[in-house]
Amino acid sequence: MELKQLFLEALSNGDMGAIDDLGVVVTLEEFERKFPDTRNMNSAGFLPSSTLDTRDQPVCQDKFLYVVRKDVYRVHPDALDNYTCN
Repeated sequence: MELKQLFLEALSNGDMGAIDDLGVVVTLEEFERKFPDTRNMNSAGFLPSSTLDTRDQPVCQDKFLYVVRKDVYRVHPDALDNYTCN
């Protein structure tokens, strides 16, 4: 299973992330704790490379996060909806 699927599965199961009024927020620290093997593979690159440029851009295969602040990301709701529907 690819890292994106493992990531969305962990979020869906509540193993990682925090739910607020706007959706699910996850930190780089949580990500690295959940996926310690990725630390050696530049895990800091997975989250930033998965970010959308603007709030009006639709979620796509590789872009499904918003930057909240440094090392904190909000998951696009469609990414989780699409994952749980499959």
